[in-house]
Amino acid sequence: MKRQLSIFVFFLVVAPAQSAEGPFGVNWGESKSALESKGITLEASGGEGRISSFKTKQLPKNLSIAEQYALFIDNEYQLQKIVMVSKDIDEDLYGLKGKQIFSDLKSKLAQKYGSPTNGLERVGMALYKDENEFYQCLGYEGCGMWVATYEDKKEGVSVLLELKGMKRGKGYIRITYEGPNWSKVIDTMRKNKSESDAGTL
Repeated sequence: MKRQLSIFVFFLVVAPAQSAEGPFGVNWGESKSALESKGITLEASGGEGRISSFKTKQLPKNLSIAEQYALFIDNEYQLQKIVMVSKDIDEDLYGLKGKQIFSDLKSKLAQKYGSPTNGLERVGMALYKDENEFYQCLGYEGCGMWVATYEDKKEGVSVLLELKGMKRGKGYIRITYEGPNWSKVIDTMRKNKSESDAGTL
């Protein structure tokens, strides 16, 4: 994908539980072949350890602003993470369009998952402080963040909504879903890495 979509967790995941229904018309735990049987075209985009990552332009239920999706499939738990990256938000010096899209998505996610468990909507903490430098600030580490997180403790699903900066007047939305067994996947990978490191000493 044109922007890095990391495999690892950037926010607190909740305790895992069994759950079938995922976002965008797919189900947690579906295999690559099951996804492809739905007419989804998956293009391999790398991976790490037991996780394979794929990208696609279309899912059974598409978000209108979506440009691409990244799907992360574990060799045991299958589909356990999805990242949606939006089309670019252009000609938006003051971030008004981006903030409105973010606000709309925030409300829709709240209808399904309840109020955000955490969030930060602040810019101008460092370097880029003028109002027309909104996206430069979001793209500069330590200057600003526009995020909201959600947790469904019953289903074991976590969601991270972000408004990201690219350059002056230009940004995009990213939504990251972590499925009910994602924490198990990460814990196992960390354990295996630790055991492998110990074996080299």
